[in-house]
Parts: sequence; structure tokens; C-alpha cells
Amino acid sequence: MIDTAPSNTSNKTTDPFIPVQDNQEQQNNTPFGLNPNDLIKKLRPWTKFFAGDRFARPASMDEVVGRLRVNPVFFATNYLVIFILLIGYCAYVFIFSLCVFNTNTLYCTVLYTLYIVQHPP
Repeated sequence: MIDTAPSNTSNKTTDPFIPVQDNQEQQNNTPFGLNPNDLIKKLRPWTKFFAGDRFARPASMDEVVGRLRVNPVFFATNYLVIFILLIGYCAYVFIFSLCVFNTNTLYCTVLYTLYIVQHPP
């Protein structure tokens, strides 16, 4: 006879989208729990991240939801690298444009001052 009654043993089903922390991760005292070595290990290959053959229109809304749940978790470190690069690029462009603007303003001020000196009102 087959016993179909529920057993008292707990079968832990783990959701792949909920991070499981072990004791080593709980003892990590780095800011926000981010260890650079762990982040480098979790970096997925860029060829997999930018795989053109995987870009396709989802067939259903369930597939959209599935992609939105899996993709950010699976490629989290890749997205972090892209975010850091974009922040660096924006800071560089901002500082460069600020320097150019200030240089042009200074140049125009000097030229205007020289013009006023040579041609008093």
C-alpha cells in the first residue's frame, strides 16, 4: 500500500529569485554587503549579455514577466558595470563641458575688457 498522507518532513522548495544567504555572506562586513571579488565572480560573459540571437519579441505576457524576473537577477553585475560606466561618462562629459564653458566665458570676458579699454564709451 502506498502512503499518500503528507509527511511531517519539510521539503524546502527554494525560489530561484530569492537570494539565499549562508553564514559566510552574513558575516561579510563590506558596505551594503558588496564584496568586489564576489561581484567579479558573478559577472556574466558579455557575449551572453549581448547575444543578438536571443533578442526576440516575447510570445506572451507570461514570457515578458518571466524575462523581467530572471534577466535583472541573472545579469545584475553586468547591469552594475554598465551603470558605473555611464555615471563615469556623464561625469566626464559634465566636467569637460564645464571647463569649456568656463574657458569660453573667461575668453569672452578678457576680449570684452580689452575692447572696452581700447574703445572707451
